[in-house]
Amino acid sequence: MTEGEITPRPVSAPSLGDHLTIFGVSLSLLVFQIALTRVLSVVVWYHFASLTISLVMLGIAVPGVWFARVKNPVRLLPACLLASGALVPLSVVVIVKAGSLLLDSSVVWIILAVLPAMIAMGAVICLLLIKAEGPSIGRMYGADLLGACLGAFAVIPLLHVVPTPAL
Repeated sequence: MTEGEITPRPVSAPSLGDHLTIFGVSLSLLVFQIALTRVLSVVVWYHFASLTISLVMLGIAVPGVWFARVKNPVRLLPACLLASGALVPLSVVVIVKAGSLLLDSSVVWIILAVLPAMIAMGAVICLLLIKAEGPSIGRMYGADLLGACLGAFAVIPLLHVVPTPAL
């Protein structure tokens, strides 16, 4: 190699576990978003339920911007998985239990309760997509879309069987 050439880093294809993880997180994110919209329409005024869509979009965008500026962000994947597993149920508990106590500042408290969970789930999706390179990007993105699609189809019957906060 001559001076100034960039050495390519070795490309490793994502494992089946990575594909299943992005599938599951995408499914969970969509079910969480729809169930949260239903919860917010009860806990606070119904027109604030659309706030959920904005929080999901922000939750995916913030990690994407952050990881574009960080060296080797994939090392943060286990911490982001752990954080999303803890923050999602915690956010639901905060909204459901404290919903009647929040009154005037309820939107601020809902944002503070939900946004960390959305950022953690968005971070997992971003990190798994970053991990894929070359032809495996399409397969990883396909697993992401299949998970979201199944979540969209599964949430409707689930909302009729499972109480929304438990979902």
